[in-house]
Amino acid sequence: YLNGRECHYLKERDIAQKKANDLGLKLSEMKVSFDDYKNKDGLLVRVKGLEEKISGLEEKLKSAEVTLIGEEEEKADPAGIYVESSRAEMIAKIFEVESNMIETSSSQFHNASRDESGGFG
Repeated sequence: YLNGRECHYLKERDIAQKKANDLGLKLSEMKVSFDDYKNKDGLLVRVKGLEEKISGLEEKLKSAEVTLIGEEEEKADPAGIYVESSRAEMIAKIFEVESNMIETSSSQFHNASRDESGGFG
């Protein structure tokens, strides 16, 4: 049989063990939460780095496109005559050149037809 003092001691011991177990569970939960936080933080750092890399590559792509367009324009217009022309002006010029080509071809065709029918023979 236990006396009152021993019962009191055992009761305190049981309460202390329960608190220790509860603290152990809380510690485990906090470790898991901390590990999740570290993983998420690592992912955020990685995402930020990748976003910066994407931004840098986009800038590089823009400058490459401008360089390529500049080189192509230089090949097409070495004298730089049309550098300041608007898109509408360029389209009008294309139609004008096309019209002149059709007119010239038509004229040459009619001249050749006249030469064939009335010329030699």
